[in-house]
Amino acid sequence: MKYFLLTTLLSTMLINIPTAMAQDHSQHGHGMSKMHHDDDWHTTLSKPQQIKVDKSHLTYLQKVSPVKAKIKAARIELALLVTKGTQNKDEIEKRDADIATKVAEIARLTGEKMQLKAVHQIEVRAILNEEQRMKFDLHVLNKASQGKTANKHH
Repeated sequence: MKYFLLTTLLSTMLINIPTAMAQDHSQHGHGMSKMHHDDDWHTTLSKPQQIKVDKSHLTYLQKVSPVKAKIKAARIELALLVTKGTQNKDEIEKRDADIATKVAEIARLTGEKMQLKAVHQIEVRAILNEEQRMKFDLHVLNKASQGKTANKHH
């Protein structure tokens, strides 16, 4: 039953990832991620620069999307482990070890996602001229200082 539920959840997530990505892009009106929506550095790009940035962004999305899906799946698996009813000491020890392993997996995948984002930002930055780089740098620093907790309830 547990594995059926997990398989169903994972299948639903994998089916909905392209839809969610399309919705994210359509909300911004120009098919780019939130990174390109917050500041105006991208509005100053020449056509050749825009093409290069778009190619870099597409490559980034192709690499990061599977990592994000794995993180979501691992978080669901972690939630299942946390809520698993266990009675005896051996089951509790195994569950705790499985939780530690799952947390380590999520940390590794999150690090991989951050590395991909940093590489992408460096690639984009290399495309820009001095004035654009200054705006882009401000954008990156502002986003880093805001963190992701602004929209979360916990």
